[in-house]
Amino acid sequence: TTINAAAEQAARSAVGQHNNSSMVVIQPSTGKILAIANNAGFNDFALTARVAPGSTMKTVTSTALFAEGVLNPASGVACPKAFTIQGITYHNNQGESEPASTPFITDFAQSCNNAFSTQWEHLTNGRLAGTAKEYYGLNQPWDIGIGSLSASYFSAPTSASGSELAQEAFGEGSLTASPLAMASIAATIASGQFRQPYLATGGPLVTAKPLPASTDTWLKEMMRAVVTSGTAAPIGFGADVYAKTGTADINGQGQPNSWLIAFEPSRDVAVACLVVNAGYGAQFAGPEVKAFLDSY
Repeated sequence: TTINAAAEQAARSAVGQHNNSSMVVIQPSTGKILAIANNAGFNDFALTARVAPGSTMKTVTSTALFAEGVLNPASGVACPKAFTIQGITYHNNQGESEPASTPFITDFAQSCNNAFSTQWEHLTNGRLAGTAKEYYGLNQPWDIGIGSLSASYFSAPTSASGSELAQEAFGEGSLTASPLAMASIAATIASGQFRQPYLATGGPLVTAKPLPASTDTWLKEMMRAVVTSGTAAPIGFGADVYAKTGTADINGQGQPNSWLIAFEPSRDVAVACLVVNAGYGAQFAGPEVKAFLDSY
């Protein structure tokens, strides 16, 4: 298999910080899966979780908005405290708001949800789900080399519209994802080109279009801002780490699911971490990713 002993050991150690943790590590230049680690009893959340990706999805939403020519990182985008559509009101995580002059890169770095929900009209006609498939190879089965099994590790309904689409724009609603899929998103941004993750050679591999050069540059700028001045700043990542936090509220669950995706180009590595029923992405998944990068 493609599993790297040092990466696997570092990942297993990292997920030991919290129960219900899982982590996937990918080599962006090849798509090789370097580590799969779980600390969730008999659950293999790393591959089988089907949960909302939270704000880590804002990478895909931003890709769609950039590809449509709607926004760039310097565009002014308001983030209202509340946004109502079809009778459903969405609030930002901590009741924050940003004025209309706020650069989109700041909205992204601070992970202000309603800067994204308000863009739903630019994502209609399946554009959000289509972007996930067109550039990230998602929303379709992958054969990663586990016997003859193939599975879809990410699901976004192509029919989403209105309030559902507004919710999906910030990573909730009917969206589901696994750490494998989210690590692959980070890996795609790292290299500018989707390479289907695989664990053993031989199976057919899904392909996708390269990210437009300007889109990839902008995504990197925004993910770096998350680390330097945004929601991941308190984690203390190094000078060549790019990241996006995610916090996904789940109905009937005591705490949100904690997510973080990251990549470090100088080491050709991308990581996704999910901690179920934990709290904010920066407080639970973030330190686990840092522990991995520090020890790998």
